[in-house]
Amino acid sequence: MKLFFTLEAVLSVTTRIPLDDPDRMSDLLEYMVGEKVQYEDVKTALSVCSWAIMLEHPMLTGINPPSVEIQSREKWLEAVKGVHGTSMQITPLPTPLWASLKTERKEDWS
Repeated sequence: MKLFFTLEAVLSVTTRIPLDDPDRMSDLLEYMVGEKVQYEDVKTALSVCSWAIMLEHPMLTGINPPSVEIQSREKWLEAVKGVHGTSMQITPLPTPLWASLKTERKEDWS
């Protein structure tokens, strides 16, 4: 089942720059991986979910906000929304994929 998430939350994951409320970004990551993302898993979840979103929505490739000036980002975000809409439908990761990545990461650390 696919759900809609704000474009800001989606771009926060793909660009790794906070453009939305952190809770919405967490909701997106948790929806995609199918469980609560633990602190030590955030970096892996961001990498995998960003990759999956780009595969599902290749038109987001190369979309990055301008400098840290908030006003510039707001104008940029409005322009991006004009092209891509205010929300995007996202597909969760297959459960075995996330479980395997978490296991692999833990094995690398032991």
